[in-house]
Amino acid sequence: MLRIAKILEKTIVGFIRKFKTTPYGSDAVYLQQFHGGGDDYNPPEGVKALYDSLGNNPRDGIIFLFQDNTERKSAPGEKRLYSVSADGSSVTAEIHLKNNGDIVIIPSGKILTSGVWEHTGDLNVSGTITGGVVVAQNGSSGTFSNSVVAQDGIVTGGS
Repeated sequence: MLRIAKILEKTIVGFIRKFKTTPYGSDAVYLQQFHGGGDDYNPPEGVKALYDSLGNNPRDGIIFLFQDNTERKSAPGEKRLYSVSADGSSVTAEIHLKNNGDIVIIPSGKILTSGVWEHTGDLNVSGTITGGVVVAQNGSSGTFSNSVVAQDGIVTGGS
């Protein structure tokens, strides 16, 4: 039978995250986190969670679903991933897959990537793009409309 508990403390030992919880109307229980492959979710203390035990053995308690106090924004057919501050009081980053095909990424900090970033289609930027080396495809040369000068596909001057 699934039960609801409130998370009090967390510990991580190797790849296992354990929670000290208080099931409603009960003493503290220690539970091991289970989740979908590829997930690593560390909920803030104080959130509600569903838990149960394997084989009706209370010593084999597992915790696997969490409910935080974040506003629900997804419309039918949408998926939204988000992280919250350590105390759970605010959303700090989100990726929202909209039902119209848009993907909305909202960080409160930076978007950090590594590797090669490939894009096909238009790129509309409101702001600036900076880089150590900017290369124009097809060996472009000349002065562009915003006074950037390129030689053999490499920006060599301008502003």
